[in-house]
Amino acid sequence: MSVAAFVSSRWFVAALFVVITFADLVTARGQSLGALFSILPVLVAVNGGRRAVVAAGALGVVLAALLSWYNHDAGQARFFARFIAVVGATGLGLVLQAVRVDRERRLARAQRIADVAQRALLPVPPRRVGPFEVAATYASAAHDAQVGGDLYDVVGTGSGLRAVIGDVRGKGLPAVRIAGGALGVFRAVGHDERDLPLIGRRMEHSVLREAGPEDFVTVLLVEVTTGGRCTLLSYGHPPPLVRNVAGEVREAPVAAHPPIGLGLLRDPAPEDRADGGYGSAGASGGPGDAGVVSAADPAIDPLATPDSASARTTELILVPGDELLLVTDGVLEARNAAGEFYPLTPRYAGCLGPHDPPAEVLAALNADMRVYCGGELDDDSALVLLRYTPPLPGERSSSTGAVSPR
Repeated sequence: MSVAAFVSSRWFVAALFVVITFADLVTARGQSLGALFSILPVLVAVNGGRRAVVAAGALGVVLAALLSWYNHDAGQARFFARFIAVVGATGLGLVLQAVRVDRERRLARAQRIADVAQRALLPVPPRRVGPFEVAATYASAAHDAQVGGDLYDVVGTGSGLRAVIGDVRGKGLPAVRIAGGALGVFRAVGHDERDLPLIGRRMEHSVLREAGPEDFVTVLLVEVTTGGRCTLLSYGHPPPLVRNVAGEVREAPVAAHPPIGLGLLRDPAPEDRADGGYGSAGASGGPGDAGVVSAADPAIDPLATPDSASARTTELILVPGDELLLVTDGVLEARNAAGEFYPLTPRYAGCLGPHDPPAEVLAALNADMRVYCGGELDDDSALVLLRYTPPLPGERSSSTGAVSPR
């Protein structure tokens, strides 16, 4: 509870009534403290309603009159001064309460508009894409009515899915414009572009057109095939977490690359291009460079960052029941009152189970994060959960989309 909420709470105000009355009674007669009751209606106006302000003022007037009678100055100038002070403070409290309510309504309306705009930019993904259960959530900071720059999407391909999650530097309409352009590119080419580095390069072209000299976007691109082969490409974005059916959580290895929008990415060299300029997995840093490790292997080590600016992907193998949790910085930088960061890895490990719907897992994580942070988030946060649940033998996958990009 904040200091303002505490000092304006009904218990604190009631305690002040008692303390002021008791202090007046124990002091020498003729020295009334009834004027102090004038501060109480103003305190109530910070969080209370109109009736509470009037009740505090009326009680202050009654107690001030009784104490004036006890101090034998009823009807004197000091009595009328205390009376006017309490009544005037009550009127001031009513004005402050009306202004506060009006501002709260304006903020709530702005927050609703921001949420609608954010939902239009980030629609709810389908619950299932091919052999993957999918869920995504976006939570805006409670104290901020601006639209954030978090972005995510999931698209189906003929052989699985591709997903993106990112975070635009800054907030407001400029961040929305940059995020919208980057998402538009991903949605246009994510189905059928040959490899992830070229998707990232196209997204950077869009960001460079919209962004200012200090703007950039951190992006994580994910591709998972129906066979469980997962390819990761990070442009300055936090790596995903992998949770297996036993509840063990590990950070997936990703090579480090600069965020998009800084102009530091490089197109593939002409001699490295193949198939009409789309590039090949080996040339763009795909499986041929990264190697393959199992998501269930306890010895997952990050791969070395390449010296060149060409993007290098990382691969791992998912087994049925494995989950990928993609997050933005708002989750990793959430803090409690003591300034301690939210422990995402252990909280995710103990959050429900692999048989619970992904949407419920994310809802539980969001609720736990808000409790940890005292009910308020300092930044917007987005989470995407991908659970690999391939069909049993004899069943058909519900995958829809374009022909496999590989």
